[in-house]
Amino acid sequence: MPVKTFVTLLEPGLKKVRKSGRIKVMERNGTEKPYLFGLSRNVFFTGLVSLFMDISSEMVYPLVPLFLTNVIGATKTAVGIIEGIA
Repeated sequence: MPVKTFVTLLEPGLKKVRKSGRIKVMERNGTEKPYLFGLSRNVFFTGLVSLFMDISSEMVYPLVPLFLTNVIGATKTAVGIIEGIA
């Protein structure tokens, strides 16, 4: 089974150009396609948003027991049951 190149998996009509050791992906009209760290801009920024979402959820998770006990008034037993289920 032949291995497809990176460019054919991106979009039809793109071509790879090797200049000074770097591979650039060129569009049909000759302009360079914007890439960040070897990824397209959409993929790069989707990964960045995913990173920040993961960081924010990890920051909020330890505050849930404090919220349950101080604001809602849940007992330690109720918090333990909720944490056990989660």
